[in-house]
Amino acid sequence: MYRLIPWCIALLSTGILLAESPNVVVVILDGATHETVHALRQKNRLTTPQTLTHYKPLSADPFTDHATAYASLLDPALWAHIHTHDPDRITGLLLSTPPGTPTLTTKPVSANWVAPEAPRSVYPVVQAATEFITQHADSPFLLVFNVTDIEATGRRTRAGAQAYSDTISRCDQALTALFTTLKSLDRSTQILVTASFGFAPNTRNALGTTTTWLASTQPMPIIRHAADLPDALIATLGLPPRRVASPPEPTDCCDNSNL
Repeated sequence: MYRLIPWCIALLSTGILLAESPNVVVVILDGATHETVHALRQKNRLTTPQTLTHYKPLSADPFTDHATAYASLLDPALWAHIHTHDPDRITGLLLSTPPGTPTLTTKPVSANWVAPEAPRSVYPVVQAATEFITQHADSPFLLVFNVTDIEATGRRTRAGAQAYSDTISRCDQALTALFTTLKSLDRSTQILVTASFGFAPNTRNALGTTTTWLASTQPMPIIRHAADLPDALIATLGLPPRRVASPPEPTDCCDNSNL
């Protein structure tokens, strides 16, 4: 009987540790508009809503937020914050530059594993992501990767067209296998799926939209804007929030003591 007590305590401690240290996977679907994704969800054309039950639209600034997900999630300071406060977490970045898009980042991201240039087709991307996940299944990990198929199709046809919707559905089906792998792990996983931007309705202008979206397996912290993704990710990882530098105190330009 007494021998069972330490074993039970160890088991409970392990369960608590796993609950406190979930895996986190962030998927960026380049060019997937909020309007089309929402319509496909309503028509039951997507399989991921069974896994990603929490869905919300986000606001985005047109002409400047076309790479919001990248600009915010690829901030080296964000990854440094994660490594400082969660040094045991294995981090991975599998990112491909969408066609016709400038270089995603000019500063190196200090992830444990960074793919130099990910393949652009969803199936080899999912395969590479699966290999990363299975290799680090025994440790808490953070994996960020993107899929560019929707973006490539969107540049050839308008958002909402049949080919565009079919591409979103195909990427959705490919991700299902990855999510199945994540479910088989002993450690719980929080999955976030968002879009770098979306094409404006009935146009080929990728920068004209003011809405994007976020879907997740668990409820997210309060997040209303695409630029809030880093802070939402930090909260999901259970880390302390980043400190925001205080503005400098105003100073007098001149010494008037002798006047």
